[in-house]
Amino acid sequence: MAISVSLNGENFEQVIYTKEDAFEQLVAQNAQTIFGDKAIYIDAKKKVNTSSLGGTIPDGFLIDLSDPDDPQFYLVEVELQNHDFFKHIFPQITKFFAFYRDSKQRHKLIETMFAFFNDDPVLTKKLRDLIGPKEIHKFFTDTIDSNQNILIIIDDLKPEFKDEFKEIINAFTAAWEKMVKVQTIKHFRQGESNILIVDTPVAKLPFGGAISTTSSPRLGLIQKAIKMLQDGKTKTETKKWLIKKYIKLGKDGKKAERNANSTMWNAKQTLKIMSDIFKKTV
Repeated sequence: MAISVSLNGENFEQVIYTKEDAFEQLVAQNAQTIFGDKAIYIDAKKKVNTSSLGGTIPDGFLIDLSDPDDPQFYLVEVELQNHDFFKHIFPQITKFFAFYRDSKQRHKLIETMFAFFNDDPVLTKKLRDLIGPKEIHKFFTDTIDSNQNILIIIDDLKPEFKDEFKEIINAFTAAWEKMVKVQTIKHFRQGESNILIVDTPVAKLPFGGAISTTSSPRLGLIQKAIKMLQDGKTKTETKKWLIKKYIKLGKDGKKAERNANSTMWNAKQTLKIMSDIFKKTV
């Protein structure tokens, strides 16, 4: 439901985005307002071809230098609240985890970032003003190797998203809480004037006790599948169990199998990626 904001006696109506590329453009055009003057945002889709980074292209790259002694690097994914968490958002984030743990891909990313700045005097000057005399290539090598983050920017957080994200954090606290941040941006307009309301800028989302603990049936099945695989059940045994569960939820044979395959994919991806991340964090 759209809401409005009143400022100086004028009502600003919320802009509801139905196309992701329009929301991505809003983020790119207002990057300094959103992230502050101690950060640099790069619109990745305009600057990177798919093959150069192995087919994993985020919507943006963010370098946060608010703490010059501890710079942070982010792969940025811009999403709409109407996107399905497990079909659309979760697979993309797990690809980013896989990308970060691949040393060859990280090397390509470092070279790509260096090339961006080397070819753009304006970007170079801004970075130089923030990092001082540090060698730029070494700066990117050190930052990308040491301070890897993922930022999800979304136009609103519907309750289902909060529940699903909270369950993922509960299952894999060390990795998700360390690397994944969420930022909401709401856009309001009155004529040519605009207001952006930015929530938790470049910070961990404090879900706290404000989130319902009710989980969706599908989310519960993913968690159960993970547990079964961890307990030594075979993939075949786990899939058969999932098909039976989906049939009980009203799916016919083919839909039940498709849902079971999707659930198995999410469970296996989660176990594979998180196990590698835990090795780094232990």
